[in-house]
Amino acid sequence: MKDIPYSILKQDERAYEIMLLRDQYGNTFTDIARECEISVSRVVQIYNKIKIKQIRLYINHIAVVFGYKGTSQVRKVYDDAYECYQEWSYACVSGEEV
Repeated sequence: MKDIPYSILKQDERAYEIMLLRDQYGNTFTDIARECEISVSRVVQIYNKIKIKQIRLYINHIAVVFGYKGTSQVRKVYDDAYECYQEWSYACVSGEEV
C-alpha cells in the first residue's frame, strides 16, 4: 500500500476551490454556484466528487500510517461516522481526529 499525497486534490483547481468555499468558509451551494457561474446541481456534483476523493485519501493515509494491509479497517470508521452525521464533510472532520 502506498501513501498518496494530499496535493493530488489540488490538481482540479476549481473543484478544490469549491470544496474550500464550502468546508472552510461555509458558503452555500447557491453562493458558490453564483460565484463560479455554474448551476447549483453542478456545484453539488463537483463538491461530492472531490469530497469522496478527499475521504479516500484520508482513509488510505491512515491505513498506511498504521501499517494496515488494506483500507477496510479505516473505512469502517468513516462509514460509521457518515451513518452518524449523514454528511461527508462532518464524517471527514471526525476522521481527521483519528
